[in-house]
Amino acid sequence: MSGTLLISDHVLEAYQAEFRRPATSIYLLDVSGSMRGERIANLKTALEVLTGTDTRGSAARYARFQNREHVMLLPFSSEPGYPVRFNFENLDAKARTESNLRAYVESLSAGGGTAIYSALDLAYDLAYQEQSRYPGRMVTVVLLTDGQNNRGLPYSEFRARWAGRSAGGADPIRTFPILFGEASSSELDDIARLSGGRSFDARTTHLRDVFREIRGYQ
Repeated sequence: MSGTLLISDHVLEAYQAEFRRPATSIYLLDVSGSMRGERIANLKTALEVLTGTDTRGSAARYARFQNREHVMLLPFSSEPGYPVRFNFENLDAKARTESNLRAYVESLSAGGGTAIYSALDLAYDLAYQEQSRYPGRMVTVVLLTDGQNNRGLPYSEFRARWAGRSAGGADPIRTFPILFGEASSSELDDIARLSGGRSFDARTTHLRDVFREIRGYQ
């Protein structure tokens, strides 16, 4: 690497770690029965981009979770699971936090139905709590699902709740649905549009590459 490129690399790293607006990323992870086998294995592999295990390509280091970032993982199947928080508060503890996150992801197993909108509704509650607790922090939601909603809130009720939050003055939480499998693109596209986010189709792009691209918005 040339001296100029090396300096640019260090400047970008410093920006990511110290000067960039602090962020909270909430990941909704579908672990329903349809995720068994190759799909949940692909999900775990894709998350390696975020924890620094996957170092392929020059963009890998900037895709990983950054210093000062807060991360919540919320698995869901027939109902939302328990949100697990990983805070990357300082560089000294970063490797240990990444290791704990990887161990948690590796422990995920698939089974049950698919409560997409109940999980997303809970994620928004968590997001607004995070904004209230940490004013000025950018909060985003990433929803990954391979199936149709068949448990919990129907889309119509979720949509009404979303409208109620907006009517109460709450700013939309930018949401990035990742579609693969049999997921309903029209409903998830609508969620992305309403929130100012963007939907991604992992049926035509490798899930790992989708995760990397989303990091550019967070």
